[in-house]
Amino acid sequence: MTPPPSAESPSPAASAALRAALAEAVALEARRAHAEAARFLDEAGTAHPKAQAPLRFQALLLRTDLAISLNELVEGRGILAEARQIRLTAEEREALAADLARAEDLEAFFTHRGCAG
Repeated sequence: MTPPPSAESPSPAASAALRAALAEAVALEARRAHAEAARFLDEAGTAHPKAQAPLRFQALLLRTDLAISLNELVEGRGILAEARQIRLTAEEREALAADLARAEDLEAFFTHRGCAG
């Protein structure tokens, strides 16, 4: 008998669902449907909290960008803070180097706008 997965174990099904939701949100953003993409990511993130950490980070980073597009700066700052709390391995950090650099850029944007947390 295999032990149950820990609270930190990613779920393959949740990861696949969040990956699909992230792709859909990117497509919506490309059509400039920012509010719809934001709602989609909010629902997907809530529905799939056990997705792989890199996917959760990418989804929250996109959601931060969408918050800025929607002029929801305080919410965006909170979303970015949530993304930064996700634990990533060294390998994941290397794979997400561009996303982590984007997170730094967003942090600087919020600080410049007076939304620093």
